[in-house]
Amino acid sequence: MSLAKKGIAFCKSQVCCAATKFKAALTGSGYEECLNIEDNAENGDKDVDDYDDDHSDSTGDYSDDDMPTNYQPTPEENVDVVGEKVTQSNTFSWKFPPEISQSTLHGRNGSSACSVIAVIFAHGVWHERLDLQPLRSLCPLWVKLLLASIRVGNRLYDRCRHSLPHRFLSAAEAASVAEQCVSVSVGSPLAVRVCDEHAPTTLQHQLSILCNGPHPTNAALFIVNEKTVLFLALESGGIVLVDTHRHGMHGAEILLGHAGNLYQFIMECQKLLDMRGHTYGNLSFITF
Repeated sequence: MSLAKKGIAFCKSQVCCAATKFKAALTGSGYEECLNIEDNAENGDKDVDDYDDDHSDSTGDYSDDDMPTNYQPTPEENVDVVGEKVTQSNTFSWKFPPEISQSTLHGRNGSSACSVIAVIFAHGVWHERLDLQPLRSLCPLWVKLLLASIRVGNRLYDRCRHSLPHRFLSAAEAASVAEQCVSVSVGSPLAVRVCDEHAPTTLQHQLSILCNGPHPTNAALFIVNEKTVLFLALESGGIVLVDTHRHGMHGAEILLGHAGNLYQFIMECQKLLDMRGHTYGNLSFITF
């Protein structure tokens, strides 16, 4: 019986992977194009006054004349992002190479656009109705979407950087910046932490609400330690953390857990985000 269940689970995962790859072949960079943004990342001049949440200098802003009119595929498009099951946990993690993060993609040197990137990525998952399974190789459409979201998010941020506060943006501020290409509604920020005597102010309680949301894909931005990450609750029961910052020898990271075991998922999120049990963060639900 156990072997039969494993066989069924394997078949489901293969069907999911095949369907996603087929969809990726059909759509290509269609999502990126439909955003109607010139989104190639270029290297600009450093600005010593710009705050960077990856602790390095951010690129400068660009005029429209500086940007090529057509996006050209890069080697990063075909990268194989290999994941692994987290030890003694039901979570699964994919770590991108160091050159694929919001602050390093296409040779960039720094970025404070994490909130904008999170909004764009969440919209992409919702728009494409994506699912995610714990497979060794991250599905290509997720890789392409992350690259597109970083390019577009950085581009949007750079265009209006000098009118923005010199820090990461709140969820509402990010929605305002992204409104030229996506329509998003942002809920009031909720102060939550891992450990609290009041259940509604715990991350687990709020993520449970997210997982039981009314939409096939439900999303929330989480700002903690001056960085913004994204939580996604999928129709299949998976819950995902997307962190586009660089992490030492690795770039962006995606963590997959299950709504039925939020505790283990949150413990791994806590490690990734270097978040203490009593550290507060702001959680904002977003809808499209």
